[in-house]
Amino acid sequence: MLEGIVLLAFIAALAGCVFTGVSVLWALAGGYLIFCVYGLIRNHSLAELGKMSLSGVKTVRNILMIFGLIGFITALWRASGTIAVIVCWSSKLVSPSAFLVIAFLLNCMVSILTGTSFGTGATMGVICMAMGRAMELDPFWIGGAILSGIYFGDRCSPVSSSANLVCVLTKTDIYENIREMVKTSLVPFVATCILYYIVGRSMSAGNGRMDVEGLFSNRFVLHWSAVIPAAIILVLSVFRVEVKKRC
Repeated sequence: MLEGIVLLAFIAALAGCVFTGVSVLWALAGGYLIFCVYGLIRNHSLAELGKMSLSGVKTVRNILMIFGLIGFITALWRASGTIAVIVCWSSKLVSPSAFLVIAFLLNCMVSILTGTSFGTGATMGVICMAMGRAMELDPFWIGGAILSGIYFGDRCSPVSSSANLVCVLTKTDIYENIREMVKTSLVPFVATCILYYIVGRSMSAGNGRMDVEGLFSNRFVLHWSAVIPAAIILVLSVFRVEVKKRC
């Protein structure tokens, strides 16, 4: 009974932050205090609770390092034009009739490269939505293609912090996990591509176009060498180099 009350209190704190727009860090801090109080009620001393907390931090310390390294990488890729070049090259593949399926695949690709769904949504996702709106396509379907793409790629990326967290907690190999995820996701992946292709073919598109290259050329030098960092990540992933060394 008491365990249920503790969990409900933590869930209520998370829900309160989501609905009020307050940072989720407050809910996590509150949840930590709630669980500490629960531990005291269960006759654990403060010293024991401190040791448990420290043990948990040690377990995920590598993940915290990966979080930081991925943040550095995505920031540097944006500043150096790596993301801009990938977006510009990818935009040339877009055609109105196949826009949805291409948007889905492009977001998958960028998410796999960067290992972050939020970073992909803020770059390739924004560009795809702008291009789709310029073609007068339904934003409902564009948003669906973007979201499904960024989350599919994020879960199958060897530099994904969430995928690495699962490996640390379960003491499994990330490449074995990715292999199993690819096996189970193959059918829904193909079905999603077919669905977006059929829906895209049935949608009427306008003649509007977005000059993506002109948009980025004002701030970046769109040279092929900017893609080298992303290519290195892929090559090192193929050879199963440890994620901290790759980042």
